[in-house]
Amino acid sequence: VREMQNGAAKAHELDAVGDVQIEGARFDASAARLLYDDAKDWLILEGDGRIDAVLKQRGNPGESQPQVAARKINYWIKE
Repeated sequence: VREMQNGAAKAHELDAVGDVQIEGARFDASAARLLYDDAKDWLILEGDGRIDAVLKQRGNPGESQPQVAARKINYWIKE
């Protein structure tokens, strides 16, 4: 975790490596590496070369859940 300060504004970055599992309000994800920047609300998920990163959108019960698998996924959470 890194904290940056620009005047009164603070921003945080998170870098996690290993078997990363995320449970969000609107999505679930798994990856070998995660980078998150809260100032940009930007999430980067990366695979490890053997296994892709996976991002699943949460839907209503009974609906299919769209899923993306790739070596690298850029996801802007607010969008």
